[in-house]
Amino acid sequence: MDAIGKEIKSLKKEVIALRRDFHMHPELGFKEKRTAKIVENYLK
Repeated sequence: MDAIGKEIKSLKKEVIALRRDFHMHPELGFKEKRTAKIVENYLK
């Protein structure tokens, strides 16, 4: 497995947890304040 593949594999559980959280807390289109804040913090 190459370096990118290893990096993706190491993030799998985190990304799944984020997706599940977003689905448990749905927001209306173009009003995703909570989701946007979580993504912003994650990317920092």
